[in-house]
Amino acid sequence: MAEDGDPPGVYTLVCADGSSVSKSRGYSGKGKATYENGDVYEGEFVDGIKQGKGVYTYKNGDKFTGTYHANKRTGLGRIDFNKGGAYYHGYFQDGKRHGEGTEKYVNGDVYSGQWREGKKHGRGTYSYATTRFKFVGDWEGGQMTKGRWVWKNGCQYVGTFENNKPSGKGLWLFPNGTQMEGTYAQKVLPVDQPRLKPVKKPADGESKPAAPAPTGPLQRYDLKWKTEGLSVLDSGPTGK
Repeated sequence: MAEDGDPPGVYTLVCADGSSVSKSRGYSGKGKATYENGDVYEGEFVDGIKQGKGVYTYKNGDKFTGTYHANKRTGLGRIDFNKGGAYYHGYFQDGKRHGEGTEKYVNGDVYSGQWREGKKHGRGTYSYATTRFKFVGDWEGGQMTKGRWVWKNGCQYVGTFENNKPSGKGLWLFPNGTQMEGTYAQKVLPVDQPRLKPVKKPADGESKPAAPAPTGPLQRYDLKWKTEGLSVLDSGPTGK
C-alpha cells in the first residue's frame, strides 16, 4: 500500500460542482481525484490538499476510510485490505498507526493494543488464529519485550522476550498450581539463503526488473530451557 501524499504523475480532480481540473492546487471543498497509477481519493480538500474526511482506494483494492490532515492520515480511521478480510482499525498520526488500534492479518492473527510510528509499541495482545496462543504484554519497536505467553490449555510463561521469543529468566505457571522457574537461552542458527529464480532478460523497450529478494528466513532461533526451581501446590489430603 502506498504512503500518504499524492502519487506522482497527472491526475484528474472532479469538483463538487461537476467540473474537472488537472490539479487540486488551490481547491477547497469535496472532490474526487483519480491518479495516474489507478488510486482514487474521494473526500475533502482545503487549499488543494487532502484535509478532513475522505476515502482513499488504492489500485490493489486496499482502502482507507477516515480523516486527513495536510495529506496524511490522522485520528481514528480504518484500512480494509483486499485479501483475507484483513484490516486495521484505530488511530493514526502523520500517516502511520499511532495510539490504540487493532489489526487483523490475512492468516487470521489479531493484534490489539498500542502503536507508535507504525509499529507495535506499548501494551498489547497478539492472538494466533491457528494455535490459539496469546502474547500479552509490553511491546517496543514491533517486538514483544516482557509479558505472558498464554497457551490454550491454561499454561503460561511469564518473563522477558527477545526477537518475539522467550529469553532470560522466566516462570512457567501450570493449571494445577505448579510453578517452574528457569532461564531461556536463545541460539541463533544460520539458514542457507534460498536459491533465487533467474530473472528473465527484458525485451527491447521494457524496463529492467528489480532484483528478486530471498523469500525465506536467513536465520532461526533455537530455544533451550534450564530449570532452576520448582514448586508444587499442596492440595492437602483428599480423603475424609
